[in-house]
Amino acid sequence: MAIFQLVYRSGWLLGTLLTSWLAGVLGPRPVIGLGGAGVTLGVTLIIMIMVTFGVMSVSFTAARRPRLHVELPQPPEGRHRRRPRHATAD
Repeated sequence: MAIFQLVYRSGWLLGTLLTSWLAGVLGPRPVIGLGGAGVTLGVTLIIMIMVTFGVMSVSFTAARRPRLHVELPQPPEGRHRRRPRHATAD
């Protein structure tokens, strides 16, 4: 958790400094657009990676009403499912 907080808080600080500097140079509206484009690009990359590794399934149906279907696989059930070592009783 400490590593997560270190990365999160330093990224937040550096992002704030970079955004403030860019807003001073370019103006606030282009920086808001760049932030939105960055978030869109990041989410798209995460979805592409998850689809590539088979963690997520995405399909698009172009019918009268277009539909986007996103599906995550169900966790395994039954006796073949293994519990983590830290969760087993001693």
